[in-house]
Amino acid sequence: MAANNRRRLHPGVMSRKHWIDLIVGLAVTTLTLLVIEASLGAVGFGEVPPANNWSRGFDPSARYLVPIPDSPGHWQTRFKHKSRPEVTIPPRGDKIRIVTFGGSNTAGFDTGYLEEVLAERVGDDRFEAFNLGRPGYGSERVRFIFLQAIEVLDPDIVVIYTGHNEFVERGFQMDLEEASAGAWASAPLQVARRTRIFNTIVQHYAEEVESRQKEPEAWDNEYTKFTNITYDETLKYFQAYESNVRAMCQAALDRDIKVVLCTIVHNRLSVPFSSTFPDDLSDEDIASFEQKRASGVNRLPEYLTTLLPAKEKHRVHASDLVIRPPIRDQPAMTIEYDDYTGWSKARGFLRDRDPMLQHASRWAPVVHKMYRDLLKYQRRELDEKSPDSVKRGEKLLAEALEIYPDHPRALFELALAKHLNGRDENTVAELLVRAGDLDRAPRKGSNMVNTIVRRVGAETPEVVLADIDLSFQGCLPNGIIGWEWMADHCHLNRGGRDAIVEQFAKAILDNWSTLQIREVGNSQ
Repeated sequence: MAANNRRRLHPGVMSRKHWIDLIVGLAVTTLTLLVIEASLGAVGFGEVPPANNWSRGFDPSARYLVPIPDSPGHWQTRFKHKSRPEVTIPPRGDKIRIVTFGGSNTAGFDTGYLEEVLAERVGDDRFEAFNLGRPGYGSERVRFIFLQAIEVLDPDIVVIYTGHNEFVERGFQMDLEEASAGAWASAPLQVARRTRIFNTIVQHYAEEVESRQKEPEAWDNEYTKFTNITYDETLKYFQAYESNVRAMCQAALDRDIKVVLCTIVHNRLSVPFSSTFPDDLSDEDIASFEQKRASGVNRLPEYLTTLLPAKEKHRVHASDLVIRPPIRDQPAMTIEYDDYTGWSKARGFLRDRDPMLQHASRWAPVVHKMYRDLLKYQRRELDEKSPDSVKRGEKLLAEALEIYPDHPRALFELALAKHLNGRDENTVAELLVRAGDLDRAPRKGSNMVNTIVRRVGAETPEVVLADIDLSFQGCLPNGIIGWEWMADHCHLNRGGRDAIVEQFAKAILDNWSTLQIREVGNSQ
Protein backbone atom coordinates (compact mmCIF):
# COMPACT_ATOMS: atom_id res chain seq x y z
CA MET A 1 0.00 0.00 0.00
CA ALA A 2 2.81 2.43 0.86
CA ALA A 3 4.45 1.66 -2.45
CA ASN A 4 1.24 2.59 -4.25
CA ASN A 5 1.05 5.92 -2.40
CA ARG A 6 4.66 6.80 -3.24
CA ARG A 7 4.88 10.02 -5.31
CA ARG A 8 5.62 9.27 -8.93
CA LEU A 9 7.73 11.58 -11.11
CA HIS A 10 6.74 12.49 -14.61
CA PRO A 11 9.12 10.91 -17.14
CA GLY A 12 11.73 13.55 -18.02
CA VAL A 13 11.53 15.32 -14.62
CA MET A 14 14.73 14.85 -12.65
CA SER A 15 14.56 13.94 -9.01
CA ARG A 16 16.54 15.76 -6.34
CA LYS A 17 18.95 12.84 -6.21
CA HIS A 18 19.56 13.07 -9.94
CA TRP A 19 20.32 16.78 -9.64
CA ILE A 20 22.78 16.09 -6.83
CA ASP A 21 24.45 13.35 -8.88
CA LEU A 22 24.73 15.73 -11.85
CA ILE A 23 26.23 18.54 -9.80
CA VAL A 24 28.70 16.21 -8.11
CA GLY A 25 29.68 14.73 -11.48
CA LEU A 26 30.27 18.19 -12.99
CA ALA A 27 32.30 19.22 -9.96
CA VAL A 28 34.48 16.11 -10.18
CA THR A 29 34.93 16.60 -13.95
CA THR A 30 35.83 20.28 -13.48
CA LEU A 31 38.30 19.44 -10.70
CA THR A 32 39.86 16.73 -12.86
CA LEU A 33 40.27 19.13 -15.78
CA LEU A 34 41.83 21.75 -13.50
CA VAL A 35 44.30 19.17 -12.18
CA ILE A 36 45.21 18.13 -15.74
CA GLU A 37 45.57 21.81 -16.75
CA ALA A 38 47.87 22.49 -13.79
CA SER A 39 49.89 19.35 -14.46
CA LEU A 40 50.40 20.30 -18.11
CA GLY A 41 51.58 23.72 -16.97
CA ALA A 42 54.00 22.18 -14.49
CA VAL A 43 55.68 20.11 -17.19
CA GLY A 44 55.53 22.86 -19.84
CA PHE A 45 53.03 21.25 -22.21
CA GLY A 46 50.24 23.00 -24.12
CA GLU A 47 51.44 26.57 -23.71
CA VAL A 48 48.91 28.91 -25.35
CA PRO A 49 50.59 30.38 -28.45
CA PRO A 50 50.99 34.17 -28.67
CA ALA A 51 48.87 34.23 -31.83
CA ASN A 52 46.20 31.57 -32.13
CA ASN A 53 46.29 29.48 -35.30
CA TRP A 54 42.61 28.73 -35.00
CA SER A 55 41.47 32.34 -34.65
CA ARG A 56 43.30 33.34 -37.86
CA GLY A 57 43.42 36.95 -36.69
CA PHE A 58 39.87 37.30 -35.35
CA ASP A 59 40.87 37.01 -31.70
CA PRO A 60 41.72 40.45 -30.30
CA SER A 61 43.33 38.90 -27.22
CA ALA A 62 45.91 36.94 -29.24
CA ARG A 63 49.34 38.52 -29.62
CA TYR A 64 50.45 39.28 -33.15
CA LEU A 65 53.69 40.96 -32.09
CA VAL A 66 55.86 39.22 -29.52
CA PRO A 67 59.27 39.97 -28.00
CA ILE A 68 62.17 37.90 -29.30
CA PRO A 69 63.81 35.89 -26.51
CA ASP A 70 67.42 36.82 -25.79
CA SER A 71 67.12 39.95 -28.02
CA PRO A 72 66.01 42.79 -25.75
CA GLY A 73 63.89 45.38 -27.53
CA HIS A 74 63.35 43.26 -30.64
CA TRP A 75 59.83 42.31 -31.74
CA GLN A 76 58.57 39.84 -34.31
CA THR A 77 55.20 39.32 -35.94
CA ARG A 78 53.22 36.13 -35.41
CA PHE A 79 51.18 36.22 -38.63
CA LYS A 80 51.99 32.61 -39.54
CA HIS A 81 51.66 33.26 -43.26
CA LYS A 82 52.82 30.19 -45.15
CA SER A 83 54.63 32.09 -47.92
CA ARG A 84 55.79 35.27 -46.18
CA PRO A 85 58.52 35.54 -43.56
CA GLU A 86 57.71 37.10 -40.24
CA VAL A 87 58.69 40.75 -39.80
CA THR A 88 61.39 41.52 -37.26
CA ILE A 89 61.54 45.02 -35.79
CA PRO A 90 64.66 46.17 -33.92
CA PRO A 91 64.69 48.44 -30.87
CA ARG A 92 63.97 52.13 -31.33
CA GLY A 93 66.94 54.24 -32.31
CA ASP A 94 67.34 57.80 -33.55
CA LYS A 95 65.60 57.20 -36.88
CA ILE A 96 62.06 58.32 -37.65
CA ARG A 97 60.00 55.14 -37.61
CA ILE A 98 57.23 54.55 -40.17
CA VAL A 99 54.89 51.54 -40.06
CA THR A 100 52.38 50.67 -42.79
CA PHE A 101 49.10 48.81 -42.17
CA GLY A 102 46.55 47.15 -44.44
CA GLY A 103 45.80 44.05 -46.47
CA SER A 104 47.58 42.31 -49.34
CA ASN A 105 48.07 45.50 -51.35
CA THR A 106 49.89 47.02 -48.39
CA ALA A 107 51.85 43.80 -47.88
CA GLY A 108 53.10 44.26 -51.46
CA PHE A 109 54.52 47.73 -50.85
CA ASP A 110 58.32 47.82 -50.68
CA THR A 111 59.16 49.71 -47.49
CA GLY A 112 62.84 49.44 -48.41
CA TYR A 113 61.99 51.48 -51.49
CA LEU A 114 60.12 53.95 -49.26
CA GLU A 115 63.29 54.40 -47.21
CA GLU A 116 65.29 54.95 -50.42
CA VAL A 117 62.87 57.57 -51.75
CA LEU A 118 62.81 59.47 -48.46
CA ALA A 119 66.61 59.30 -48.11
CA GLU A 120 67.06 60.64 -51.64
CA ARG A 121 64.67 63.52 -51.10
CA VAL A 122 65.94 64.63 -47.68
CA GLY A 123 69.60 63.84 -48.26
CA ASP A 124 70.15 61.37 -45.42
CA ASP A 125 68.86 58.07 -44.05
CA ARG A 126 66.95 59.36 -41.05
CA PHE A 127 63.91 57.14 -41.80
CA GLU A 128 63.20 53.47 -41.15
CA ALA A 129 60.03 51.78 -42.44
CA PHE A 130 58.32 48.48 -41.58
CA ASN A 131 55.45 46.78 -43.36
CA LEU A 132 52.73 45.12 -41.26
CA GLY A 133 50.32 44.57 -44.15
CA ARG A 134 48.65 41.17 -44.02
CA PRO A 135 47.05 39.42 -47.06
CA GLY A 136 43.29 38.99 -46.77
CA TYR A 137 42.94 41.23 -43.72
CA GLY A 138 40.11 43.77 -43.63
CA SER A 139 39.85 46.71 -41.28
CA GLU A 140 38.72 44.65 -38.27
CA ARG A 141 41.81 42.45 -38.13
CA VAL A 142 44.07 45.29 -39.28
CA ARG A 143 42.83 47.22 -36.25
CA PHE A 144 43.84 44.39 -33.89
CA ILE A 145 47.39 44.43 -35.30
CA PHE A 146 47.46 48.23 -35.37
CA LEU A 147 46.55 48.65 -31.68
CA GLN A 148 49.22 46.19 -30.60
CA ALA A 149 51.86 47.64 -32.90
CA ILE A 150 51.54 51.26 -31.82
CA GLU A 151 51.82 50.12 -28.22
CA VAL A 152 55.06 48.16 -28.55
CA LEU A 153 56.81 49.54 -31.65
CA ASP A 154 56.52 53.24 -30.78
CA PRO A 155 56.26 54.53 -34.39
CA ASP A 156 56.48 58.20 -35.30
CA ILE A 157 54.26 57.83 -38.37
CA VAL A 158 51.67 55.24 -39.33
CA VAL A 159 50.40 54.82 -42.88
CA ILE A 160 46.92 53.27 -43.20
CA TYR A 161 46.03 51.81 -46.61
CA THR A 162 43.07 49.47 -46.10
CA GLY A 163 39.61 48.90 -47.58
CA HIS A 164 39.86 46.17 -50.22
CA ASN A 165 39.06 43.23 -47.96
CA GLU A 166 35.95 44.04 -45.94
CA PHE A 167 33.94 41.28 -47.60
CA VAL A 168 36.90 38.95 -48.08
CA GLU A 169 37.35 39.15 -44.32
CA ARG A 170 33.68 38.57 -43.54
CA GLY A 171 33.49 35.69 -46.02
CA PHE A 172 36.49 34.05 -44.39
CA GLN A 173 34.92 34.55 -40.97
CA MET A 174 31.84 32.71 -42.25
CA ASP A 175 34.06 29.79 -43.24
CA LEU A 176 35.66 29.69 -39.81
CA GLU A 177 32.28 29.79 -38.09
CA GLU A 178 31.06 26.95 -40.26
CA ALA A 179 34.21 24.94 -39.58
CA SER A 180 33.77 25.42 -35.83
CA ALA A 181 30.13 24.25 -35.83
CA GLY A 182 28.63 27.69 -36.38
CA ALA A 183 28.59 31.07 -34.68
CA TRP A 184 26.84 29.65 -31.58
CA ALA A 185 29.98 27.68 -30.72
CA SER A 186 32.44 30.54 -31.08
CA ALA A 187 32.29 31.78 -27.45
CA PRO A 188 32.95 28.44 -25.70
CA LEU A 189 35.52 27.59 -28.36
CA GLN A 190 37.39 30.83 -27.61
CA VAL A 191 37.49 29.81 -23.92
CA ALA A 192 38.75 26.33 -24.81
CA ARG A 193 41.52 27.77 -26.98
CA ARG A 194 43.02 29.47 -23.94
CA THR A 195 43.55 26.19 -22.10
CA ARG A 196 46.62 23.96 -22.16
CA ILE A 197 44.46 20.86 -22.65
CA PHE A 198 43.04 22.22 -25.91
CA ASN A 199 46.41 23.42 -27.18
CA THR A 200 48.14 20.15 -26.31
CA ILE A 201 45.65 18.37 -28.56
CA VAL A 202 46.00 21.04 -31.29
CA GLN A 203 49.79 20.89 -31.22
CA HIS A 204 49.68 17.13 -31.52
CA TYR A 205 47.71 17.42 -34.76
CA ALA A 206 49.16 20.80 -35.81
CA GLU A 207 50.70 19.63 -39.07
CA GLU A 208 47.45 18.09 -40.27
CA VAL A 209 45.39 21.10 -39.21
CA GLU A 210 47.75 23.61 -40.80
CA SER A 211 47.76 21.71 -44.11
CA ARG A 212 43.98 22.01 -44.36
CA GLN A 213 43.90 25.77 -43.94
CA LYS A 214 43.77 28.12 -46.87
CA GLU A 215 44.50 31.79 -47.20
CA PRO A 216 41.38 33.98 -47.19
CA GLU A 217 41.55 34.91 -50.86
CA ALA A 218 41.91 31.25 -51.89
CA TRP A 219 38.66 29.98 -50.41
CA ASP A 220 36.01 28.72 -52.82
CA ASN A 221 32.36 29.70 -53.47
CA GLU A 222 33.04 33.39 -52.84
CA TYR A 223 30.20 34.31 -55.17
CA THR A 224 27.61 32.35 -53.17
CA LYS A 225 28.31 33.68 -49.67
CA PHE A 226 26.44 36.94 -50.17
CA THR A 227 23.78 35.74 -52.61
CA ASN A 228 20.91 37.29 -50.68
CA ILE A 229 22.61 40.30 -49.12
CA THR A 230 20.66 43.55 -49.36
CA TYR A 231 22.24 46.91 -50.01
CA ASP A 232 21.26 48.07 -46.52
CA GLU A 233 23.29 45.18 -45.13
CA THR A 234 26.19 46.16 -47.40
CA LEU A 235 26.12 49.65 -45.96
CA LYS A 236 26.45 48.20 -42.45
CA TYR A 237 29.79 46.67 -43.45
CA PHE A 238 30.96 50.06 -44.67
CA GLN A 239 29.81 51.62 -41.40
CA ALA A 240 31.93 49.06 -39.53
CA TYR A 241 34.85 49.92 -41.83
CA GLU A 242 34.47 53.61 -40.98
CA SER A 243 34.35 52.81 -37.27
CA ASN A 244 37.56 50.79 -37.51
CA VAL A 245 39.39 53.49 -39.48
CA ARG A 246 38.34 56.16 -37.00
CA ALA A 247 39.42 53.97 -34.08
CA MET A 248 42.88 53.44 -35.57
CA CYS A 249 43.37 57.13 -36.29
CA GLN A 250 42.27 58.16 -32.82
CA ALA A 251 44.38 55.51 -31.09
CA ALA A 252 47.46 56.79 -32.89
CA LEU A 253 46.69 60.43 -32.21
CA ASP A 254 46.15 59.64 -28.52
CA ARG A 255 49.78 58.46 -28.42
CA ASP A 256 51.05 61.49 -30.40
CA ILE A 257 51.70 59.30 -33.43
CA LYS A 258 51.22 61.00 -36.77
CA VAL A 259 48.78 59.41 -39.21
CA VAL A 260 48.84 59.29 -43.01
CA LEU A 261 45.42 57.98 -44.05
CA CYS A 262 45.19 56.94 -47.71
CA THR A 263 42.47 56.48 -50.25
CA ILE A 264 42.99 53.25 -52.16
CA VAL A 265 43.49 52.75 -55.88
CA HIS A 266 40.93 50.39 -57.40
CA ASN A 267 40.19 48.81 -60.76
CA ARG A 268 37.20 50.49 -62.44
CA LEU A 269 37.22 47.84 -65.20
CA SER A 270 36.67 44.90 -62.84
CA VAL A 271 33.05 43.76 -62.85
CA PRO A 272 31.15 43.87 -59.53
CA PHE A 273 31.11 40.63 -57.55
CA SER A 274 27.55 40.64 -56.20
CA SER A 275 24.28 41.98 -57.61
CA THR A 276 20.96 41.40 -55.82
CA PHE A 277 17.42 42.73 -56.07
CA PRO A 278 15.41 44.47 -53.34
CA ASP A 279 12.70 42.47 -51.59
CA ASP A 280 9.93 44.71 -52.91
CA LEU A 281 10.74 44.06 -56.59
CA SER A 282 8.18 41.61 -58.01
CA ASP A 283 9.10 38.32 -59.64
CA GLU A 284 7.59 39.59 -62.88
CA ASP A 285 9.79 42.69 -62.84
CA ILE A 286 12.87 40.61 -62.06
CA ALA A 287 12.09 38.23 -64.94
CA SER A 288 11.59 41.16 -67.33
CA PHE A 289 14.82 42.78 -66.12
CA GLU A 290 16.85 39.62 -66.62
CA GLN A 291 15.35 38.97 -70.06
CA LYS A 292 16.24 42.47 -71.30
CA ARG A 293 19.66 42.37 -69.69
CA ALA A 294 20.54 38.97 -71.17
CA SER A 295 19.33 40.04 -74.61
CA GLY A 296 21.39 43.21 -74.36
CA VAL A 297 24.61 41.42 -73.37
CA ASN A 298 24.12 38.84 -76.15
CA ARG A 299 24.24 41.66 -78.70
CA LEU A 300 27.69 42.76 -77.55
CA PRO A 301 30.98 41.32 -78.89
CA GLU A 302 31.86 37.92 -77.49
CA TYR A 303 35.32 39.05 -76.33
CA LEU A 304 33.67 41.09 -73.58
CA THR A 305 33.20 37.84 -71.65
CA THR A 306 36.79 38.41 -70.50
CA LEU A 307 35.60 41.52 -68.68
CA LEU A 308 32.40 39.83 -67.50
CA PRO A 309 33.48 36.61 -65.70
CA ALA A 310 30.63 34.64 -64.17
CA LYS A 311 32.66 32.94 -61.44
CA GLU A 312 35.70 33.68 -59.33
CA LYS A 313 37.75 31.00 -61.09
CA HIS A 314 37.19 32.77 -64.42
CA ARG A 315 38.80 35.99 -63.24
CA VAL A 316 42.40 36.87 -63.94
CA HIS A 317 44.43 36.79 -60.73
CA ALA A 318 47.72 38.45 -59.86
CA SER A 319 49.36 35.03 -59.65
CA ASP A 320 48.65 34.54 -63.38
CA LEU A 321 51.13 37.32 -64.17
CA VAL A 322 54.11 35.68 -62.48
CA ILE A 323 54.01 31.98 -63.34
CA ARG A 324 57.55 31.92 -64.77
CA PRO A 325 60.91 33.37 -63.67
CA PRO A 326 61.58 36.84 -65.09
CA ILE A 327 63.79 37.20 -68.16
CA ARG A 328 66.69 39.47 -67.31
CA ASP A 329 68.17 42.15 -69.58
CA GLN A 330 64.97 42.32 -71.63
CA PRO A 331 62.50 45.16 -72.20
CA ALA A 332 59.70 45.29 -69.67
CA MET A 333 57.07 44.46 -72.31
CA THR A 334 57.11 42.68 -75.65
CA ILE A 335 56.34 44.64 -78.83
CA GLU A 336 52.95 42.95 -79.02
CA TYR A 337 51.79 44.93 -76.00
CA ASP A 338 53.32 48.32 -76.76
CA ASP A 339 49.96 49.60 -77.98
CA TYR A 340 48.34 48.57 -74.74
CA THR A 341 50.75 50.47 -72.52
CA GLY A 342 50.20 53.49 -74.73
CA TRP A 343 46.45 53.59 -74.16
CA SER A 344 46.63 55.33 -70.84
CA LYS A 345 48.47 58.39 -72.15
CA ALA A 346 49.32 59.01 -68.53
CA ARG A 347 50.17 62.47 -67.28
CA GLY A 348 51.76 63.82 -64.13
CA PHE A 349 53.74 61.49 -61.90
CA LEU A 350 52.58 58.45 -63.92
CA ARG A 351 53.88 59.78 -67.22
CA ASP A 352 56.46 57.58 -68.97
CA ARG A 353 56.22 54.97 -66.19
CA ASP A 354 55.98 51.27 -66.87
CA PRO A 355 52.90 50.11 -64.93
CA MET A 356 54.00 46.47 -64.82
CA LEU A 357 57.78 46.31 -64.48
CA GLN A 358 57.84 42.77 -65.81
CA HIS A 359 58.23 40.86 -69.04
CA ALA A 360 55.16 39.40 -70.74
CA SER A 361 56.82 36.00 -70.99
CA ARG A 362 55.96 35.52 -67.30
CA TRP A 363 52.24 35.59 -67.98
CA ALA A 364 49.83 32.65 -68.08
CA PRO A 365 47.88 32.23 -71.36
CA VAL A 366 44.77 33.67 -69.73
CA VAL A 367 46.57 37.00 -69.24
CA HIS A 368 47.61 37.22 -72.89
CA LYS A 369 44.02 36.56 -73.90
CA MET A 370 42.74 39.20 -71.51
CA TYR A 371 45.05 41.88 -72.91
CA ARG A 372 44.17 40.94 -76.49
CA ASP A 373 40.48 41.29 -75.62
CA LEU A 374 41.11 44.56 -73.79
CA LEU A 375 42.86 45.89 -76.88
CA LYS A 376 39.75 45.11 -78.91
CA TYR A 377 37.58 46.83 -76.32
CA GLN A 378 39.73 49.96 -76.24
CA ARG A 379 39.78 50.10 -80.03
CA ARG A 380 36.00 49.56 -80.14
CA GLU A 381 36.32 46.54 -82.39
CA LEU A 382 32.99 44.80 -82.98
CA ASP A 383 34.20 41.46 -84.43
CA GLU A 384 31.22 39.70 -85.95
CA LYS A 385 28.64 42.07 -84.41
CA SER A 386 27.16 44.90 -86.42
CA PRO A 387 27.05 48.49 -85.12
CA ASP A 388 23.26 48.27 -85.02
CA SER A 389 23.45 45.12 -82.90
CA VAL A 390 25.73 46.78 -80.33
CA LYS A 391 23.49 49.88 -80.22
CA ARG A 392 20.48 47.63 -79.68
CA GLY A 393 22.38 45.94 -76.86
CA GLU A 394 22.96 49.30 -75.17
CA LYS A 395 19.26 50.15 -75.51
CA LEU A 396 18.13 46.86 -73.97
CA LEU A 397 20.49 47.28 -71.02
CA ALA A 398 19.17 50.80 -70.46
CA GLU A 399 15.60 49.46 -70.55
CA ALA A 400 16.50 46.80 -67.98
CA LEU A 401 17.89 49.49 -65.70
CA GLU A 402 14.64 51.43 -65.99
CA ILE A 403 13.03 48.49 -64.18
CA TYR A 404 15.71 48.42 -61.50
CA PRO A 405 18.30 51.24 -61.74
CA ASP A 406 20.66 50.01 -58.98
CA HIS A 407 21.83 46.68 -60.39
CA PRO A 408 25.67 46.79 -60.22
CA ARG A 409 26.48 44.30 -62.96
CA ALA A 410 23.97 45.74 -65.44
CA LEU A 411 25.39 49.23 -64.83
CA PHE A 412 28.87 47.88 -65.56
CA GLU A 413 27.63 46.15 -68.75
CA LEU A 414 25.92 49.35 -69.88
CA ALA A 415 29.19 51.26 -69.38
CA LEU A 416 31.01 48.80 -71.67
CA ALA A 417 28.27 49.08 -74.31
CA LYS A 418 28.38 52.87 -74.23
CA HIS A 419 32.13 52.85 -74.72
CA LEU A 420 31.82 50.56 -77.73
CA ASN A 421 29.18 52.87 -79.19
CA GLY A 422 31.43 55.90 -78.79
CA ARG A 423 29.36 57.61 -76.10
CA ASP A 424 30.75 60.30 -73.80
CA GLU A 425 33.63 58.76 -71.84
CA ASN A 426 32.84 60.80 -68.73
CA THR A 427 29.43 59.12 -68.68
CA VAL A 428 31.16 55.75 -69.07
CA ALA A 429 33.45 56.55 -66.12
CA GLU A 430 30.49 57.62 -63.96
CA LEU A 431 28.66 54.37 -64.69
CA LEU A 432 31.73 52.32 -63.79
CA VAL A 433 32.06 54.15 -60.46
CA ARG A 434 28.34 53.75 -59.71
CA ALA A 435 28.54 50.03 -60.50
CA GLY A 436 31.40 49.66 -58.01
CA ASP A 437 29.57 51.68 -55.36
CA LEU A 438 26.48 49.45 -55.60
CA ASP A 439 28.39 46.15 -55.51
CA ARG A 440 26.77 44.23 -52.65
CA ALA A 441 29.95 42.42 -51.59
CA PRO A 442 33.01 44.04 -53.22
CA ARG A 443 36.39 42.32 -53.01
CA LYS A 444 38.20 45.46 -54.10
CA GLY A 445 38.34 49.14 -53.31
CA SER A 446 35.59 51.47 -54.39
CA ASN A 447 34.46 55.06 -54.30
CA MET A 448 32.42 54.06 -51.22
CA VAL A 449 35.61 53.23 -49.33
CA ASN A 450 37.38 56.38 -50.47
CA THR A 451 34.41 58.60 -49.60
CA ILE A 452 34.65 57.28 -46.04
CA VAL A 453 38.43 57.85 -45.95
CA ARG A 454 37.99 61.41 -47.19
CA ARG A 455 35.29 62.06 -44.62
CA VAL A 456 37.42 60.77 -41.76
CA GLY A 457 40.34 62.86 -43.00
CA ALA A 458 38.20 65.99 -43.29
CA GLU A 459 36.71 65.53 -39.82
CA THR A 460 40.08 64.77 -38.20
CA PRO A 461 42.38 67.71 -39.03
CA GLU A 462 45.35 66.12 -37.24
CA VAL A 463 45.30 63.29 -39.80
CA VAL A 464 47.15 63.78 -43.10
CA LEU A 465 44.92 62.61 -45.95
CA ALA A 466 46.84 61.17 -48.89
CA ASP A 467 44.24 61.02 -51.66
CA ILE A 468 46.22 58.58 -53.77
CA ASP A 469 43.26 57.35 -55.81
CA LEU A 470 42.42 60.93 -56.85
CA SER A 471 46.08 61.49 -57.77
CA PHE A 472 46.00 58.41 -60.02
CA GLN A 473 42.72 59.54 -61.58
CA GLY A 474 44.21 62.91 -62.40
CA CYS A 475 46.95 61.25 -64.42
CA LEU A 476 44.67 59.06 -66.56
CA PRO A 477 42.08 59.84 -69.27
CA ASN A 478 38.61 60.27 -67.74
CA GLY A 479 39.98 59.07 -64.41
CA ILE A 480 39.52 55.41 -65.38
CA ILE A 481 42.07 53.26 -63.57
CA GLY A 482 42.07 49.91 -65.33
CA TRP A 483 44.14 46.91 -66.21
CA GLU A 484 47.29 48.86 -67.09
CA TRP A 485 47.89 49.50 -63.40
CA MET A 486 45.99 46.61 -61.83
CA ALA A 487 47.13 42.99 -61.84
CA ASP A 488 43.60 41.77 -61.07
CA HIS A 489 40.34 43.06 -59.59
CA CYS A 490 42.12 44.19 -56.43
CA HIS A 491 45.93 44.20 -56.62
CA LEU A 492 48.22 46.72 -58.24
CA ASN A 493 50.96 45.83 -60.68
CA ARG A 494 54.52 46.36 -59.46
CA GLY A 495 54.84 49.72 -61.22
CA GLY A 496 51.65 50.89 -59.55
CA ARG A 497 52.83 49.79 -56.12
CA ASP A 498 56.09 51.69 -56.50
CA ALA A 499 54.17 54.78 -57.62
CA ILE A 500 52.03 54.58 -54.47
CA VAL A 501 55.10 54.20 -52.26
CA GLU A 502 56.37 57.44 -53.79
CA GLN A 503 53.03 59.03 -52.91
CA PHE A 504 53.51 57.90 -49.30
CA ALA A 505 56.86 59.69 -49.27
CA LYS A 506 55.31 62.79 -50.82
CA ALA A 507 52.54 62.88 -48.21
CA ILE A 508 55.09 62.64 -45.40
CA LEU A 509 57.45 65.29 -46.74
CA ASP A 510 54.76 67.68 -47.99
CA ASN A 511 53.28 67.72 -44.50
CA TRP A 512 56.52 67.86 -42.54
CA SER A 513 55.55 70.96 -40.60
CA THR A 514 52.02 69.64 -40.06
CA LEU A 515 53.26 66.25 -38.89
CA GLN A 516 55.64 67.86 -36.37
CA ILE A 517 57.81 64.75 -36.14
CA ARG A 518 59.15 64.36 -32.63
CA GLU A 519 62.95 64.46 -32.51
CA VAL A 520 64.04 61.13 -31.11
CA GLY A 521 66.58 61.60 -28.34
CA ASN A 522 66.78 65.32 -29.24
CA SER A 523 69.43 64.39 -31.78
CA GLN A 524 67.82 66.00 -34.83
